[in-house]
Amino acid sequence: RCLKDAGRLEEAEELFRLMVECCENAFGHHDPITLLALSDLAKLVRSAGKHAIAVDLLGELLHRRQSKLDSWPADWEMMQLKKALAVLLQGQGRFDEAEEHLRDVLDFAARSVADPLDVSVFQPLLDLAFLFKAMGDFVRAEAVFRQALSVCEAKFGNYHRETLHCLEELAVLLQATGQQTEAEDLLRRVVHGQEETQGKLHPDTLAALDSLAMCLKASGKRSAAAPLLRSVLERSEQALGPDHPSTLAAIIDLAMVLPAEESSEELELLLRRALELWQLQGKPSLKSHFAEPSHAMMVIAAALDGAQYSATCLESWRKRGAEEQDLSKVIAAHLDAHAITGEQGDTSFEVQKMIA
Repeated sequence: RCLKDAGRLEEAEELFRLMVECCENAFGHHDPITLLALSDLAKLVRSAGKHAIAVDLLGELLHRRQSKLDSWPADWEMMQLKKALAVLLQGQGRFDEAEEHLRDVLDFAARSVADPLDVSVFQPLLDLAFLFKAMGDFVRAEAVFRQALSVCEAKFGNYHRETLHCLEELAVLLQATGQQTEAEDLLRRVVHGQEETQGKLHPDTLAALDSLAMCLKASGKRSAAAPLLRSVLERSEQALGPDHPSTLAAIIDLAMVLPAEESSEELELLLRRALELWQLQGKPSLKSHFAEPSHAMMVIAAALDGAQYSATCLESWRKRGAEEQDLSKVIAAHLDAHAITGEQGDTSFEVQKMIA
């Protein structure tokens, strides 16, 4: 364990394997001491990122544990083992196996309590819901999230952080399935709950307000989203300061919903502020709390004077995906080209029209 804590994982793994072998020789393959040593080895290789090996070790550990059910009944420790194995299986795309283990955990939790809304079933429900979400099975995910939300509301109350978390996750699923109206209602509840419990200036409150605004934008309600984003920007400036990365992100989000009219002084001011802040912050990659990478790229490119260049960036992003874009290199290349040509101009509104 000292080697593990020191980051010397290969040496630690060698000793853990030796410990397992010694325990197997001394106590047998199914003794609790041996199983504990095997569990420690599995945790180590998992922390080292060797997930395939960890799956094999946890599978072997679970097999040995289940062989002792007659004398050693299932308990929460065994359920934690199933959950850990399910998480790794999910990461490998082995969804059916992961679902089997997570349903076992949920069934065990339900049998352990008399009240179907007991908090013991809450986390197993969440785990199963997130699995369905990862599978792209939004119908089943929605149903299970609603069950988890029922538990939260009954046992924690409407303003508890777990309740608000369930509301937000359910809203995301509803958006994905085109249920915009209910998604907006749920996100309004999240905003109200965060304001009541955390205050209007808390980062979680700002994130909730931004999520509601983005939901409205996605359904074409840009005029309704704009006041919310102005509030996010105002609160970000008040809570974090005018030069904070989240303030820059709030500027970018607001700029993306404003109408691209040539008389829009607000839009022009936002674009200039975005560029000034980006340069002040050392030209970061702009992957911040609120902004989408595509938003950041388009706003900065527009502020740098480049309708044609911005169009090229947007088309590239659509074809290749945002993950392949390095904003710092994109902007640096544009600045170099701009310095060579010496061209000036202000065509940001054309970019806004194109994006809209």
